[in-house]
Amino acid sequence: AENVTFDRDVSRLIQEIEAEADALLERRLGASNGSRSWSARFGARRLYEDNDNDNDNDNDNDKDEEAHAQESTDQDAGGAVNASLESVNTSELGWMSVLQKASAASVRLTPYPHLVIYDALPPTLYNKLAAGFPSIKTIMSANGNKRMANNFRYDISATKARGRLNALWSKFVNYHTSNEFFKEVVRVFGPGIRKQRPDVEKLRKRKLEALGVHTRYRKKSNSELAIDCQVGMNSPVRVRSRHGVRGPHVDAKKEVWGALLYFRQPKDTSTGGALQVFKCKGKCRQVPEREKRKRGMLRGYHQQFDHADLNLVATVPYKRNTLVWFINSDTSVHSVTSRSVTHFRFSNFVLVGVYVQYGSRRLVNFWGGYD
Repeated sequence: AENVTFDRDVSRLIQEIEAEADALLERRLGASNGSRSWSARFGARRLYEDNDNDNDNDNDNDKDEEAHAQESTDQDAGGAVNASLESVNTSELGWMSVLQKASAASVRLTPYPHLVIYDALPPTLYNKLAAGFPSIKTIMSANGNKRMANNFRYDISATKARGRLNALWSKFVNYHTSNEFFKEVVRVFGPGIRKQRPDVEKLRKRKLEALGVHTRYRKKSNSELAIDCQVGMNSPVRVRSRHGVRGPHVDAKKEVWGALLYFRQPKDTSTGGALQVFKCKGKCRQVPEREKRKRGMLRGYHQQFDHADLNLVATVPYKRNTLVWFINSDTSVHSVTSRSVTHFRFSNFVLVGVYVQYGSRRLVNFWGGYD
C-alpha cells in the first residue's frame, strides 16, 4: 500500500512539473522576454523525460507520413506568420539555438573540423518543431509544385519562409540567419574555420568576430557572409539506388560550413540516410569525369571521389534531434548512404554559410578563381 501511495505521489508530481514546464515554454514561444539558462527553461521537463524515454512526448508525433502531412498542412494554414520576419528580436531567441549544447572543445578537428550532437535541442522545443514541420505539399509549393522525383532534395530557403512556416518555425529560421547566431558559430567553430578556411579572414583582413552576415538572397548587403537555412526533405524512395543519396563529395566551394539537424519521424523504420565522414588516403583528388566510367562511378556531380581512395572515419545515423556540422573545404569529403524503399521522407533542417567578396559580389572560390 505504501508503494502504491508513493507511486501515485510521484506520478502527480511529474504531472505538475510537466504542466509548469509546458506553461513556461508556451509563454516563451508566445513572447520571448529575455534570455535564461537552458536548465532554468527546460530542466524540469528533462527530469522526467530522461527517465521516461520520451514516451509521453512522442504522442503528438506518433503518426504515419500521411497523417503528419495533413497535420502540418493545417498548421501551415492556421499559423502562418503575418508579421515581417525582421520584426523578431533575435537577441532574445538564443534558447532556440542548435549550438546551445556545443563548445569549441566538442569539435573534432580531424580529418576536418566537424561536430556531432545527439539531442541537440531541448525535447519540448524539438517536439513542437517536429509537429509543425512543413508538409510535403507546402515544401513542393515553394519549389514551383513540380512533379516530385524519387529521393530528390526539395526545401524552403530562409527567403521563401515567410507565409509558409508557422510562427515557431519562422522564429527558428530567423534566429539561425542572424548576427547573434553567427557569434555562436564563431564561439564554437572559430578555431576550426581558421584551420580549415584561413581565406575567410585573410581575404577580408578582418577577424571572424568582426565580420557581418546577412540572409542569403534576401537583399543586397555589404556583409561578408551570407547565411541560409533550409527546411526541407529528400522525397520518399520508390526505387533504391546502390550509389547512395549522394556519393563522396565536397560541398560547393563558396560554402564555409554545412550542417543538418534531423527530423526523423517516429514511425520511420527505413534504413540509410547516414552521413559519412571520410579521410583521403593521400592527397584529396577528385576523379575526372573521363575516369569515372573506368572506376564504375556515376558521372556528374553525384560522386566526386572514389571510395577506394578514402578511409571512413565516422558515420552519423539519421536520428531525430541529431545535429551534424562540418567546415567545408577541398578535403571535407562526406557522403549520405543509400536509403531503403519507404513512403517516409528524409526530413532535415540545413544550415550553410556562404562567403561573399565585398564589392564585386562574386562568390569566392576557395580553390582559386570564382564560381
